[in-house]
Amino acid sequence: MPLKEALQVLRKAPALGIRPQTYAALAGQLVAERRHSWKSNRRRTLQAVLAFDLYMKQLRRSETAFSSFFTNHVASAMHRYWAASRPGDYAKLDLDDAWMQTYRHEVPWAMGQADTMLARLVRYVDAHPSYQLWIASSMGQFATRARALETQIFLTSLPTFMQALGLPDDHGWEPRPAMLPQCNVAVDEDYREAFEAALKRLRVGGKRVHYKRTDTGFYSMDFGQNNLHGRPRAPVFEGQPRKLASMGLEAVRDRGPLRHHGLSHPGRHLGDLRPDGSVGRARGSARGLRPGGCSRAAEELRCAAPAYMAQEDQLSQARSASRHRVRAISEGGHDATAMQDSAGKRAPSQLTETLVRRARRPRRRGGRRSGPRPTRSAPRATRPRR
Repeated sequence: MPLKEALQVLRKAPALGIRPQTYAALAGQLVAERRHSWKSNRRRTLQAVLAFDLYMKQLRRSETAFSSFFTNHVASAMHRYWAASRPGDYAKLDLDDAWMQTYRHEVPWAMGQADTMLARLVRYVDAHPSYQLWIASSMGQFATRARALETQIFLTSLPTFMQALGLPDDHGWEPRPAMLPQCNVAVDEDYREAFEAALKRLRVGGKRVHYKRTDTGFYSMDFGQNNLHGRPRAPVFEGQPRKLASMGLEAVRDRGPLRHHGLSHPGRHLGDLRPDGSVGRARGSARGLRPGGCSRAAEELRCAAPAYMAQEDQLSQARSASRHRVRAISEGGHDATAMQDSAGKRAPSQLTETLVRRARRPRRRGGRRSGPRPTRSAPRATRPRR
């Protein structure tokens, strides 16, 4: 640990907004790791907890008309540990009992951290009645295959990779943001034809690297090939086996034994915390979400919709369906899209209703603001202005 930098952060913690409770949680995490080393996988969630402290500090200080906070920590746990938490979702489990027992609480634990974030936001909105709280996600997850996964192939050195494919290592292309194991790059026009031809001649684990491209030279490449750590010459380029490092690739191990069994699928999931405490939910094509927020937020903030997004009639149908669904839930009806286990407990797909019911506090009367209603956001949240 870089001691000097760590001390600087400690001195500035109050100004940054990092709470004593968060430091206590971090200390508890380190102690827990000494007793159970597998719990180190929870560090990825604690990154979101730290970031949320900073967000709440800025939220209170700036009182801006719109803000958003994104976290992926629940999805991260669901990708890895869904089978341990919900083994009944699988027709076949290729996992040992010891692993299942060890990691069975990881998804609920990650959801508990989201619960805490949402509780803080609900209390803030209750204290500031001119604000709205929106919770949105672009996709859901469902059970796929429960299988052992020790490593994945990541592209860790893009200059090495580009040079191996015949391009210069320092010009003619630029990296673009991406979420591992994808890698995105923008290639100059003079190099596009040669780059794409070389990419088609590359095999990793016996299969061609899947990629997508645009007419502007943007390439999105899919890596993440599983369990090739025992094959140091897994890449084959132009018919010749190559070492992983010579191609800028690496077989990366996850923290703790990893099992992959949750698959994301596109689709809009929108939660609207209403004044009466109910939760509006809408599902539909992700095209109904505009860059920078949900469609209603975009409308109320006077943001024009791009041509490829869903138009108003489609959005109105989605909102109408949501109103009917919420009415059915509030009257004790069954939400057919929600999963329940044999004991009737709520499954992860019911996260929005579960968290709001736990976090909701009686709304105070009055408030410091009046007039137009700004918006703030929650984990994966956006808020509109009226």
